[in-house]
Amino acid sequence: MAGCRYDEENVVLIVGSLGLDRLLTVPRYPKADSKVRTTSYYEEGGGNAGNTSCAMALLRDAKLFGEKNIQIKLLTKVGDDSVGQQLTQELESFNVNISSPLFLKGPPGSTTSFTTIIVSSNIGEHEQPTRTCLHTPGTCGNLTIEDALSVDLDEVFHNVVHLHSDSRHAECSLFLAKEAKKRGISISCDNEKDRSSKALDELIGVSDMLFTNSSCLIPHLERLDSELETERNRESLPKPIVKTKDSIETSDAAALDVYSRSFTPSAFFSRWYLDPKKHVIVTHGEFGALHFETTKISHVSSKDVQQEECRRFAFNEIDMFQVGTMLHVRNSCNDTAVHCQSEHSVRQVGILRGTHVVDTTGAGDAFIGGYLLAKLFGPSQPDDDDVDPIQFALSFGAWVAGRKVAGPGPRSALPKGKEVDEELGNTKDAIQKALVSKLSPFKCV
Repeated sequence: MAGCRYDEENVVLIVGSLGLDRLLTVPRYPKADSKVRTTSYYEEGGGNAGNTSCAMALLRDAKLFGEKNIQIKLLTKVGDDSVGQQLTQELESFNVNISSPLFLKGPPGSTTSFTTIIVSSNIGEHEQPTRTCLHTPGTCGNLTIEDALSVDLDEVFHNVVHLHSDSRHAECSLFLAKEAKKRGISISCDNEKDRSSKALDELIGVSDMLFTNSSCLIPHLERLDSELETERNRESLPKPIVKTKDSIETSDAAALDVYSRSFTPSAFFSRWYLDPKKHVIVTHGEFGALHFETTKISHVSSKDVQQEECRRFAFNEIDMFQVGTMLHVRNSCNDTAVHCQSEHSVRQVGILRGTHVVDTTGAGDAFIGGYLLAKLFGPSQPDDDDVDPIQFALSFGAWVAGRKVAGPGPRSALPKGKEVDEELGNTKDAIQKALVSKLSPFKCV
């Protein structure tokens, strides 16, 4: 994989959506046929890729990252209208690099997409604000493979160390991801839901890192499981039986259900792909996030398994156990054709303590931006100071997301690099210590 360079630019490409977010705050979500007065109106740039780009660009001059000459380049398409011009100017004010030949304007007269977001603020003591998004697509169109083929790809990928897709512009994103793979560049993807796109189905398999939330990806993977079982003449797996060792900190049924459901993407990739380097990050809103690192996979023909019951019957078992502070998962499954065994390490993080939640719009995008920047340019390997680079990235992403939710819209409260220096410190050890004190443990019930 492409590594961080100190003598020239380190470019991160972000591919995906950009649009305008119009936030209307109301006391409670309105009932049908009612008239409700808003308590506030706020608008700024949005779109998952645009938000993640802004989060990373604001943080890149923190002293932890400052000597690495990081550039965040956005690849997207905007309309030929005032909204497109407004969004372009806003990106530049956030120091997002829009010089790529794949930052495009649509045809003359085309419009830029926008999203109307209804935020309910008058909630109970133990409730979170709700948000309802009404998306209005623009006419500018998506980035296409033809767009990518019309430019110099050597220019697009010059000094690139990572490519991230928000799963929009899926055909072009997949084309660029495959090109990145050829060049030894790491790839990540944010997959919120099943978009019934063959290109997206393939993109999540190509990616080295997959970001998703606690519920939306499972129906997508269930569809892919069914399609692959039909295509390869394999039996369906039964619902997993979850077992725990005495050393695990919790055996609560609800908690185990959270962990086992969050493990679903890793189980899917272990069954269908022989890629032990896949990382899956599952966000859980106000509870925090889980990171699953696949450490071992083996596939053997079921007929070669010694135990007769393993050859004849489909089964699916998940063993969870704890070693020190680290949760581990061992998955063993058999569909009477292939016997798969895999092992995974699970890292956990909670949320920023004491945060007053104003608006959760863009919190996931901010988390991804913080995680990627810390993973790519923070501590590179475990050292004598016990700074785990994956846990560091997970915690840094949680801190960035926690800061974001304190303001309206996806970008107004994003932290800047100087705030990292002031609030967390300017060395990995100081930042690690501060993050431990500022973040709560992961809570799933």
